[in-house]
Amino acid sequence: MKLKKRLSRIICISLSAVFVLTSCGKQIKEDLRDDKTALNARTETEGNVKDTIDEEENANDTKLLSSLREKYGEVEYDYADSIIHVDREEDIQLTLEFDPYGSDGVFALSEYFSFYEDDQMKYEFGIDCAYSYDEETKVLTISPPYFGLAEIEKSIGSDISINDLNGTYLFDDYTGNWGNFNQFYLLQKCDTKTGKELEKPIITIYKVDSEIKEAPQVTFSCNEDGYAQISWNKVEGAKEYLLFTIDKSDKDGFLTSAFAFARTTETSWTSSDLEVGGQVSTMNNEFMDFSVPEDFLNYNEYDNEFDKLNEEYFGTSEKFIGVIAINEAKASPISNLISLNEYSKKLPYELADLTYLNEVGTYLESFNELPSEAAITLCDGSITRRIVEYENKVKYDGSNDIYIRGTAQGTNLSRDYYIANIDVSTAQKELKELIKRQESLKAKSGYVNSDIKIIDFESTVEKAPEKEETTTEEGQDSLEVEANIETNKVTANSALSEYIAIHLLKSEEMINLSVFTESRDTDIVIDAFREAMYQNPLVMGIDETKYNEEDRILYVKYDDSAKETEEKRQQVIQKSKDIIKEIIDEDMTSIEKEIAINQYLCEHAEYDDTALENVESNNFKKKDKQFNDSFTVYGVLINGVGVCASYAGAFKVLADEAGLESIVVTGVLNGNIPHAWNRVNIDNQWVTVDVTNNDSDEVGNALLNVSDMGINGILVADDDYVIDEKLYDYYCDEEDNEYYRYNKKYFDIDTITENLVEELSNNGEALLRTQYDITDKDFNKIMESVADETGMKIEGYCWLGVIYMSK
Repeated sequence: MKLKKRLSRIICISLSAVFVLTSCGKQIKEDLRDDKTALNARTETEGNVKDTIDEEENANDTKLLSSLREKYGEVEYDYADSIIHVDREEDIQLTLEFDPYGSDGVFALSEYFSFYEDDQMKYEFGIDCAYSYDEETKVLTISPPYFGLAEIEKSIGSDISINDLNGTYLFDDYTGNWGNFNQFYLLQKCDTKTGKELEKPIITIYKVDSEIKEAPQVTFSCNEDGYAQISWNKVEGAKEYLLFTIDKSDKDGFLTSAFAFARTTETSWTSSDLEVGGQVSTMNNEFMDFSVPEDFLNYNEYDNEFDKLNEEYFGTSEKFIGVIAINEAKASPISNLISLNEYSKKLPYELADLTYLNEVGTYLESFNELPSEAAITLCDGSITRRIVEYENKVKYDGSNDIYIRGTAQGTNLSRDYYIANIDVSTAQKELKELIKRQESLKAKSGYVNSDIKIIDFESTVEKAPEKEETTTEEGQDSLEVEANIETNKVTANSALSEYIAIHLLKSEEMINLSVFTESRDTDIVIDAFREAMYQNPLVMGIDETKYNEEDRILYVKYDDSAKETEEKRQQVIQKSKDIIKEIIDEDMTSIEKEIAINQYLCEHAEYDDTALENVESNNFKKKDKQFNDSFTVYGVLINGVGVCASYAGAFKVLADEAGLESIVVTGVLNGNIPHAWNRVNIDNQWVTVDVTNNDSDEVGNALLNVSDMGINGILVADDDYVIDEKLYDYYCDEEDNEYYRYNKKYFDIDTITENLVEELSNNGEALLRTQYDITDKDFNKIMESVADETGMKIEGYCWLGVIYMSK
């Protein structure tokens, strides 16, 4: 087969200082659309960047690779030296120096030359590919399957049409094709010279050259009202864009058909809602992913036998949303895919009315009975609770009854709360106190995220960045900085991830990954890079990273010079040693160490609201340089201020120094607020610790050593923080080490009242915990009982079962 003209593909990864997600729909995003021009200006058409890499450095890297392979084990497959480009309908041709149908050959060619859609070689496709061997030319020809991957057709029930493009399908030409994925994998199990089975199979990556070369790069966010928003870059040569859904079975992988449900000339799309009586009834309708909601199941019987049989036969499936660029009958590869299953766990769908009626009721008798949280049904059918934001306006119905509109935080879902027989003269004052109470319960965030963009341009090679020269105050050139990585723990789950982390800790601007055969696959590289960055907070101040997949070189741009970064790193290392020496004793248990670290950070760090205000003043496009540190470990540990990414990084560094196993986790808080927190290994349980929100005057340490059940619907992790194959290794299904239980301050809902009374009487305030899902009705009853028994006028707060009361 012919080898396509070489394309140098640069994968651009916009990193910590580039993406700062501060709240739902609020983000700093450096516009990468001009990267293609900028990169072309820094490229040359002759030579190869690999010539610029020092031979001695390659030798050292080979030694490092050897030690890492010994630590993590060899990879299961080898990768071919070249990435092959094919047209959408082009045959694949392989030269075989043996007769595949002879006595020494293999009869079932599809078993020895098979195609996969994923880099783990789990999901095979193309079983209807035609294999033919020419004995004269010794060429094996493999024709593409009749249905390729992700062929686009109109979604059933959708009012859009694609018939003008090329029929029912986007490519309805009755010929085989490789589909709309950007790449696929050929797994070769036999030697093409001898026909003998290989000890280690070889993977060849095939890139599909679509008519429109560039794939849209999709990002997901949600706005302040909780609506899903999908945005993408403008693709050269595209006139329109199709949004589609595609299913992936855990048994068979992606289905061949993808279903278009929206068509637009814009570069963004927002999910829809349904209004009834002037108020939003349901929202994010395209992400609704359940048959029966938990709100119904809690109060009704439901026979799910059909669901069980369906899952047993077909397996579980996951739905994704993507975008494809089109221009008449031409199309791009499909974009990166957004998981509906992942985001349906975060997106609001409707108010959980049955739960509300059972927990709160229709009419209330006082402001104290107004709920602090609203139960809402998420798009996956589960129930979560959001702080109620009440309008600062009392509405009257002509009698002594009033009503107040409240909206679930981060949603567009609201209801009117009726209070009967109220003293209208004090109503506005009581409402003001209620709003003050609600504000105190809101959680804090400030998460640093990453985004990926692929840029294609022909016959170009990325030029090695010139070394930045820094000078001392005396004007002399500074020496090249080398981080003392031997004394610092590197957290990684693969050889590639640790290798990248080691080089990032040296502040290297160009990292050669060619010693790793798996670096041919950009998805594996990006996965490993993200883990290296998130799990090693001493890697500080990365601005952006580009990956040249032809030469397998990773280019890293930092906020500061190598010298400045290393000086900050050494300050953090020394500070962490000083802190641990101060707060940790040798005879402490793991949980005692962890609690001490959490307590230290709560006492010595403050949340940096000023940094977020600066982000807001710049329209969420950038942040001023003086606030960079508040998004890294340096902010909390050295400056004493930071956002959640800084808190999580600081906890990780201190835990490492104390000898604890911990990781940084990224995801969302309360469904739509980007956030970062930690997990710590305590007694072989990876408990959750969110220091940012443990630092609370009212409900302190509510998220200290909680189980997965405890954070359900509150903290939802994404898949960026560790490599994919390790995502499910970090879990906790026990409650023994939860902070309040560990300190014997947890009580059942039936016994907590007497203990609150005792603490209030002795100390003037009380802070205890009961079950996570305590209702507002139960909390109000407890408040009334405590007030009656103590004879005190009290105020109180409750979040996730943590109850705070004071005189």
